[in-house]
Order: sequence, then structure tokens, then C-alpha cells
Amino acid sequence: MNRCIYTGKTDRNATFTQKEHIIPKAIGGIFTLPTGYVSDEVNHRFSIWEEQFVHQFPPVALSRRFFGPDGRKKHLQVDGISFMTTIKDEKIQLGYLYRGKPYSLDQAIITLDKGLKPQKQIEFIFNPEKIDTGAANMDYRLHYLHKFLIELKAADSKYRLIYDDGDELLNKIYIGVRKNKIFIGLSKKQNYGDVHALINQLLKFLEDIKISNNFKKNFDEQPTFFVSQVQAKLQIEFNRVFIEKVYAKIAFNVLAQLTSQEFVLRPCFDPLRESILSDKNEDISEFQFARELNCDCKINKYWQLLGIGNYMHMVTFNRVEGNLVAMIQLYGSCCIPIFITMCKDNGNISDFNTNYLQGYLCDWEHKEEKPLIQLVVDRMHRSGNI
Repeated sequence: MNRCIYTGKTDRNATFTQKEHIIPKAIGGIFTLPTGYVSDEVNHRFSIWEEQFVHQFPPVALSRRFFGPDGRKKHLQVDGISFMTTIKDEKIQLGYLYRGKPYSLDQAIITLDKGLKPQKQIEFIFNPEKIDTGAANMDYRLHYLHKFLIELKAADSKYRLIYDDGDELLNKIYIGVRKNKIFIGLSKKQNYGDVHALINQLLKFLEDIKISNNFKKNFDEQPTFFVSQVQAKLQIEFNRVFIEKVYAKIAFNVLAQLTSQEFVLRPCFDPLRESILSDKNEDISEFQFARELNCDCKINKYWQLLGIGNYMHMVTFNRVEGNLVAMIQLYGSCCIPIFITMCKDNGNISDFNTNYLQGYLCDWEHKEEKPLIQLVVDRMHRSGNI
């Protein structure tokens, strides 16, 4: 029967068309709970929380940038374009982060006169990863300019506006392109009038450029080309309550996967359910950040011996002073483990045995996700230890 394990709603007052990943797909989760476990309403709410969890919570956001995976298309950092500064002279330009490394965007910087008309001298910047910086002749650079203009013309007509308040942006507009998307860099301090009309005019201005042997004659001044590396400065803000809710729902999803829909619908889990779904900006009760794990601890060496990825995600369950407690550890030893009291036991869950490896492991690097004991046994078989 379809019955949401969070709200208790059934088909009478909820829909169940979407699937809930046990561990968020954006950080490598592979499998979902059976259809009918989580309603579409709750799934949508989780999706909003996970956006902040993946992009704004430093331990997860930075681990994901450095180690991966890419996850859902909407979580990709293709649209994470922002203003960055060059390493050499700290000039501003558009760039992006990928796997924790900053890259320059292929872009044109157009300077405007007092009437917001484009001056004919244009600066073009190209990603140094693509270019042989030792080739300085004009024809070679025009080759990359030609490729940039073709990509700009073929890109989606919709563009994204990116604002910054730096004084260096005054009287300039940055037009960048990446993966069929156009990004427009603007100053917060400047009044552009009808900004969309201006942008469309500038895009047409660039698209009408004809690359030929007489290219320089079409401009009052020769275009300027730059190849430069950029550096990024990150400012991250997050809502702690949303972060706690995502951790708690990961633990609850795993418990549902290890047991059953009927098991997690027991009344003893109501306080946790209410904390997860509450609209009040209150912390999850009995939520605790633990001390950071030592990267050289024996358990990590054990995973390595079994060939389990260094950045796996793991949820384990134990009884502590009569309470069922979950430990959630994401990205191996890169994130501190989280402890959440799932429920008071009091005999309500005596049929859930925690005397052996009771948990769940997602080794997203090797595309494996299973109950902990099953994955360990499988790996031991493969290694010939059984």
C-alpha cells in the first residue's frame, strides 16, 4: 500500500509518482526507496533542502567540488558562473569552479561609452586550458576568436545575468559562453536602462563580426587578447536547520530500506518525523556533530583493504543507553560524522538487531550501494578472504 513514511498520508490524500533516493543522488546515491514510501509533496520539500545541503554546507559542498560526483543535472556547477580575479594582476573576469579548481570562461569584455554604446576595442579572454600560450601570432588567436563567435551564435538565446558591485565593472559588460549557455556579467552600481535591449544589441554586435584577413580594418583599434588563470574566493551561507533535516532524512531513509515501511511507521518514530517535517526553524532534537575522525583510524584502513572508495557514504545504527542512534558519515573521513537519536527503544524496536554490522554503505566511486554487511561480505569474497 502507498503510505508516506513521513506524513502517513495514503493515495486518498497524496500522490506517489516520484522516487526518493535513499542517499541524495547529488552526492552519488544510486538506489531509491520503493515507490509508495515517500509522497511527492515530501519529495519536493526534500529537494529544496538538498539544494542548500549540496551547494552551501561547507563539508559537503567542498568535498563534492573536489571529489565528485556530478549528480543531478540541476546540481551541476555549469551554472555556477561568477566573477573571479586573475592571479597575475587581479583583473575581474567571468569564471567557474570545477572539482575545486577555478577556470576562466571564454568571454568578450565590451567597454561602453557614456551613451552605453559599445566602443570598438574589445577584449577577448580564452580559457588557458584550451590554448597554446606559446603561440602568439595573430592568426592563431583569430582561430580561437572564430571558434568563440561560432559557439556564441549557436548558444541558447536565453542568457543568465551575473551581477557584482566591483568598481572595475563600471562601463563594461562581460559576455561569456560555456556548454551552449550565455552568461552576462554586469555591475550592480550602473543603470543600463533597458538592460535586455542592450544585451541583445551587444550579442548581435559580436555575432556580426566577420573574421577575415581584413579583420583589423573593421575596428578603430586592434582587439586585445588575454589568456589568464583565475582564482576564486568563496562565501558560503547555509541554514543549519535544513542541514540537520537532510542528515535526519538520510538516516530515516536508510532505516526504511533496511527494515520495512511498516517498521518505520511505528509511533516511536513520530518525534523524529515531526522534527524533520516541522516548518519551525528549530534544530532536530538530539542531533549532534561528533569529533572529527582520524584519517588513519583502523576502520578506514579496513575499507581500503576491501577496495572500498575513500569517499564513500555510510550510515550505521547502534543502541546507546536504550536509544536507537544513527551515525551518518559522508565522504569518508572528509566530513565529521553526525549522530542522531532515531527513537527511544522501550521495547518498541526490539526486533531490530544491532549486535552486528547494521548499516548501509554507498561506494559511489565504484557504483555500489548495499546494506553494510552484504557489501563487506561481497568484497571479502572478491578479495579471496572468504
